[in-house]
Amino acid sequence: MSGAVKRGARVLFVDDEEAIRRLFETYLSGEGFDVRGASRLSEALEELARDAPEVVVVDKNLPDGSGLEVLHTCRTSYPDVEVIVLTGYPSLESAIDALRLGAFDYIIKPVLDLDLVSQKLRRALERRHYRLENRQVAGELASSLDQVQTSLDGAQKALHDQALEELDRHLADAVRATRRARASQAKLKGDAIP
Repeated sequence: MSGAVKRGARVLFVDDEEAIRRLFETYLSGEGFDVRGASRLSEALEELARDAPEVVVVDKNLPDGSGLEVLHTCRTSYPDVEVIVLTGYPSLESAIDALRLGAFDYIIKPVLDLDLVSQKLRRALERRHYRLENRQVAGELASSLDQVQTSLDGAQKALHDQALEELDRHLADAVRATRRARASQAKLKGDAIP
């Protein structure tokens, strides 16, 4: 397993065909995943609300609705959950719809290579990990930029205050020089008068 993917990653496998669901639950558990199963759209949505997994593998066609509703719910309410869509009725249009809605991948049933699903889960978990890491780094960067801006604002204010103090000093010097000059002029005028 990649360093980005932790053992025991939570996976929700949603398929109304019990034999397929149990096969994948057993296989994926053996691969180190913490797998829960659901057979209906309503069960999947309840599982999401109870404890959102890291990845959902969902059949596109469920008895009580479309698996794409799970995808939509994940994108709007659980954006850190990756979704892989399964379908036994593939079409280019349904694949494009799933990917456009934000699915990580699209798998056509019957899935004859169980390891393929395991590999796709690992890649989905890696993408999730890197997306979370990217968000954290972006937050740290934003915080650092805020600190730099605060420092710049403080420095600008300090420079402005320093410039005002310097201007005040120069102005005071000019006033004193003007007074001395007037005093000198007055003395000169006074000396010039007989």
